[in-house]
Amino acid sequence: MTRMFGIAATVLEIVGPGTAYHPAQALAAGVVDELADDVVAAARAWVLAQPDGHFVQRWERPGYQIPGGTAEPPGLAEEVRRRSEGSPVRALAAVLEVAVRSAAAPLDEAFEIETAACRALLGAPEFPDLAHLFSALRAVATAPAEVPPARFQAGMREFPQIVANPLAAVFFAPDAPIVEITDADLIPEVRARGGIPVLIHGGHVSFVQTLLDAGPDPAAMAAAARGALDNGLQIDPAGADVASVLAAGFPSWAGGVLHAGGVG
Repeated sequence: MTRMFGIAATVLEIVGPGTAYHPAQALAAGVVDELADDVVAAARAWVLAQPDGHFVQRWERPGYQIPGGTAEPPGLAEEVRRRSEGSPVRALAAVLEVAVRSAAAPLDEAFEIETAACRALLGAPEFPDLAHLFSALRAVATAPAEVPPARFQAGMREFPQIVANPLAAVFFAPDAPIVEITDADLIPEVRARGGIPVLIHGGHVSFVQTLLDAGPDPAAMAAAARGALDNGLQIDPAGADVASVLAAGFPSWAGGVLHAGGVG
């Protein structure tokens, strides 16, 4: 990505924010060269069509220059610090370091730089919580999509996403609302209409509204979640984690308010 799009775009637009591309978007942006229904057949045909000898990537051709050059763009480090302020997540700073160091390095050395940075991130203390959130997002996203007959929907509570989360973008549209429901049969309908279903099994309070009323302090939101559960609220743990991050703004590196609060 650094060689194709430059240091700044890689850090702030592509790898840094974890941008998820639909295949057609990836093709239009130049991230991929071709789309195919039968990937194996297309790949085999492409390989057989290449001339003998070493394959030359676009960035290896004589005269090619990385967009923006190989030096760190002025002000980029300050922007990375601004975007990372208040969060223990260190991925954006790591992307900056890798992009700057690898831009001026031979390709083999650039891969080694990137691999070392990935190892460090995988060993970071916040990694387990982020992995927990990813699992919760996947669990919510795999609800069936068939639409059942229309039914009375009183009691549904809908909340917008208030944060742009790159993990959530893998599964849901950025404008997908979080919909609290008390009937599991409504899950397919919510999903089919582009919403993110959060199933409340018992209790009458809104989980998301409880967090919003207590926030934005993470400790206060976790305490509010514990109080709601103590007062009879029963909620799907995966849905609660997803809703707490996307609709209430609980820090994504904490893995969801129930998980972080030790109550889910």
